[in-house]
Amino acid sequence: MPLTHVILTSIVLTAATQLAALCALTLRLRARIRQHDTLAALARKLPPGMLIELDDLRRDGSRTRLLIGISPRERYVGR
Repeated sequence: MPLTHVILTSIVLTAATQLAALCALTLRLRARIRQHDTLAALARKLPPGMLIELDDLRRDGSRTRLLIGISPRERYVGR
């Protein structure tokens, strides 16, 4: 195979790898934004001063703990 084909193939493969990584990051960011919007909507629906604690334990042993709430003052700021 000529050297130019090897170089072009290398460039195309590198670009494809970078594009795949960018797509994966974009999907993860969209999922995180959706999750944030859902949690923010949940917090806005809570009565002033009420808190909800979420504790997520995954199969791999990792854990996420969230405390969701809104202070009475924030309720009337237009959120």
